[in-house]
This record gives sequence, structure tokens and C-alpha cells, in this order.
Amino acid sequence: MPSPKGKNKSHQNKRGRDEIDEMDLSDPESTHSSFSKTEIQQLINKAIEAAMVTFMASNKIQLDLAIAPLTEMNNKIVALESKITLLEGKLSTLESGKTTPDRHKSIIISGLPEPAKETPAQLTATIIEMTKTMMIDNFDMDDAFRVGKSNPTKGPRPVILKLLRSRDKWQIFSNKKNLYMKDGKVDKSGKFASIFINEDMTAEERKVAADLRGKLRDIKSKDPTVTGVIRRDTLTTRKDGKILQRFKWSQAGINILP
Repeated sequence: MPSPKGKNKSHQNKRGRDEIDEMDLSDPESTHSSFSKTEIQQLINKAIEAAMVTFMASNKIQLDLAIAPLTEMNNKIVALESKITLLEGKLSTLESGKTTPDRHKSIIISGLPEPAKETPAQLTATIIEMTKTMMIDNFDMDDAFRVGKSNPTKGPRPVILKLLRSRDKWQIFSNKKNLYMKDGKVDKSGKFASIFINEDMTAEERKVAADLRGKLRDIKSKDPTVTGVIRRDTLTTRKDGKILQRFKWSQAGINILP
């Protein structure tokens, strides 16, 4: 049987809680008589926390709505960056020649006449005509196609010509002078006199060739009678049909070969 003293204490605690619920906390006198300063501060802190929770809950929806367009834009940017990375990888693969093992059997022809709505058969016929002008008989090839979208205002599109053998390419380079030379003199009146024929090269190979062409220009500025041939990373200069010097390109620079 509980003692009267314990019963009275329990009753007092219950009465204290009821008083807190019913008390006007805005009245300093009423709070001072029943609570300590610590208890009052705790009540204030709880009220502030409750107000903050209510405020955050009411504003979270508005915040989500505000940042939704930014989130969508960020997702699009991430997707575009992923596509760019993929395309850069494909371009790097193409430039390295990994998907075009026959790149060194191909050449690029610029300025080759292009009629309106040219068909593959017409392109083939034009190339055969060009090689006959070069004095190349029984010419054969693997494939040929124009690069880019047709635009008459920009002139003929370049042609990539795929050959069957590497030696066919070097024969074309050896004979291309016949397109603009006649009786030992330069003659630009021919149908194919103004075209350019270059190797189908990677970005790195184009840089090497450009550096070697610069070297050849420097040599010719001192002696215009010197000619030069560039193959891969090597420049061979000639004069009067005889080899003068051979230069090799490297990352460190262009050096004379012994």
C-alpha cells in the first residue's frame, strides 16, 4: 500500500504539468512563480524548434519547384558531356587509324571537278580520266567517295580514293606532275591542272608533314632549284636528279640523316 506521502508527490507532478499547459508564457509573473530560468529557456527552445520545422516543411515544396529546372538542365548537361566524351573517343580512334587499317593506301584529292548530282559512276569515270592524263594505264581502285555535304558555292568536295596497293599511291604521286606539265613547262590550262593530291593522314601525320613542308620551303628559299619528296616522317631533297640530303622529323625537331 503506497504511503500518503508518495501519493501526494505524484499528484503534485501531475498538477505541475497541467499548469504548464494552461499557463500564459507571455506573462513573466506567471512563469516566474512556477518555473526556473532553465525550464523557461527549454520551453522557448522547443517553441523555436517547432516553428523552424513548420517553416522548413512549408518552404521545402517551393524550394523543390524552384530548383527543378536547374536539376533538369544539369541532367541534360551531364548527358551532353557523356555524348561529347563518346564522340571524342570515336574521333581519336579514327584519327589514330585503328578503324582504317588501309589508310596508307588512300589519298585525298582536292579540286576534282564535281558535276551537279554526281553519281558514283560519274565519279569513277572522272578519276579514270584523271589517271589517264597522268599517263597511268589500266588503273584500278578499291573505292572512291566525296567528303561532306554538296554545296555549289564552296566548290567541289574533296575525294577520298582508296587504292588496292600502296605502290599505286606512290605511282600517282610520281605521275601527278603530268597534270600540269606539258613539254617540260608548267601548263595550268588542263582540266586537272589545279587539283591537289595528298596522303590520307592522321592529325599527327598532318603535323609532321606540315613541319617538313616548312623545312622544304626554307631550303627552296635559298635555292629554288631544289626539289623535295615527303614520305611519312622523312624529307628527301634533290637537285639535278641527285639526292642532296634526307631529313627526319622527331618530337625534338628535324634532323639531317647521315
